[in-house]
Amino acid sequence: MTDAIASDFPDTEIHLDYYDANRLGGWTNRHPGVVAWTRSRIGLALQGWHPYGRWTTSRDANANNFIGDQALRVVDSAAPDDKMALTAALQEIRALLRAGGTSVRIVGLSGVGKTRFAQALFEEDAAPGALPTQLVVYTDTAESPSPAPLSLIDELIANNRRAIVVIDNCSSQLHNQLTSRCKASKHISLLTIEYDIREDRPDETNVFTIESGSSELIMNLILQQYPFV
Repeated sequence: MTDAIASDFPDTEIHLDYYDANRLGGWTNRHPGVVAWTRSRIGLALQGWHPYGRWTTSRDANANNFIGDQALRVVDSAAPDDKMALTAALQEIRALLRAGGTSVRIVGLSGVGKTRFAQALFEEDAAPGALPTQLVVYTDTAESPSPAPLSLIDELIANNRRAIVVIDNCSSQLHNQLTSRCKASKHISLLTIEYDIREDRPDETNVFTIESGSSELIMNLILQQYPFV
């Protein structure tokens, strides 16, 4: 190959490199989100585990842009008197999850957009500085994921894989177990989501509560989903 290329570019110093199956496989295995995507494409998807994508459902097959507003409706447990707008909360949670060994929990009533908010953490259109999509793996415990979240995190830690693990409908007990695992690692960032408005908050976790949407946000959501109304 070097001789063939040199015949066309005789006066150029050329570096020739090869990307074979082993090399591509090695790169894929370093990015958990890419592993999940690849397995789903070849029909060997892990039960209940998904790469970055449309984790929330909508009334049609089209991807819907994240809808934000300026209402102050996100509460950080570390500063409960200072509410934030959605975009400001996106930036703060992104900063936390960029470091390994971190644990973040999003709570709020059903329907306030917790899962869609978590998806927006990886979307540049929602706010500049999105998290890398190739690192994230997502599951909803209602899907009975296999391997179980604890087993998956143990495997990621054992292989020194950098990952952002998102667990939806995550109970407090499971959250605490996952947090203790992640705190012992510099590679795993944990984000859990739950319908949970109790006053007690887990230790060693940044908890963000999303409150009900403003009239402006609800109107824009109706226009997006039901433009004929």
